[in-house]
Amino acid sequence: MSISARAVTTATCGKAILVGEHAVLYGATAIAIPLPKLSFRLETILTNDETRGFFFDGQPVNSVVDKVIQLACQKLQVNASRLHINAYSEIPVGAGLGSSAALCVGLVKNLMYLSDQPLEEDAIVRLATELEHTFHGESSGLDCAVVTHAKPVAFMRAKTPRFLEEPIPTGFLLIDSLKRSSTQTMIEKAAIHFSEHPSLTIEFDGITQRMEQAISQKNEVAIAREINTAQKYLSLIDVVGEMQEIVDVCLASGAAAAKVTGAGGGGCILCYAPLNKPEVIQSLAKKLPSARIYNVD
Repeated sequence: MSISARAVTTATCGKAILVGEHAVLYGATAIAIPLPKLSFRLETILTNDETRGFFFDGQPVNSVVDKVIQLACQKLQVNASRLHINAYSEIPVGAGLGSSAALCVGLVKNLMYLSDQPLEEDAIVRLATELEHTFHGESSGLDCAVVTHAKPVAFMRAKTPRFLEEPIPTGFLLIDSLKRSSTQTMIEKAAIHFSEHPSLTIEFDGITQRMEQAISQKNEVAIAREINTAQKYLSLIDVVGEMQEIVDVCLASGAAAAKVTGAGGGGCILCYAPLNKPEVIQSLAKKLPSARIYNVD
């Protein structure tokens, strides 16, 4: 393939899971939303010589990211030795907000442009999910679907993502604990519970169905109830741990609901305060001075 020096920059976003994390791997539906305020920018240059360089926020990428880039190049038939890649991210890494999905989606989009291989969005999701397996061992495709489409979705594995008709209500916050855990480790811990108690998938799916109905009805009380119910089930599958302390602080600060979002064990808490968000933010800033607070709305 003969391609002259070309460059392309793609901006993607983060994501947050409202309900359904972990259970989505076993056939349940999950609901997730894009986070446009947290952007991921990927600059990709295809040069005329073999002077490659892969950088993340100005630093050389680690071996896992390098492996992902090499795999993407292999699948899209691009010469990796001729690539310069610079990534700039506002998405905290390892926080459960889709940084790996943003990288994979941006990489697929850029390489398909540079190699003149137009792909449909569903194909982008599939290929980006294949790349994301390198990070997590097993990815459902949920994160890549939300990041690719940049729309709230109800997602079931191996099905076409279904976009929510009603806008997501306001009142959401994200609290980054700055603690980190391995997504793959959390998946393995949860897998034991889903294997021993198959009915958990049905229970999680029921939460998602009720959440979607509550969103469509703009029922703030029901939304809060399902978030808190989801947190109880995430605790049952052993992916909450010390994060429960931050959940308790959110509730004590006046939030209507709070739960772990993403793999758990660390990362972020999704906090719902539809009636008093400014007061909750002020209280959390005092009680959790080391945490980072993101306004989702």
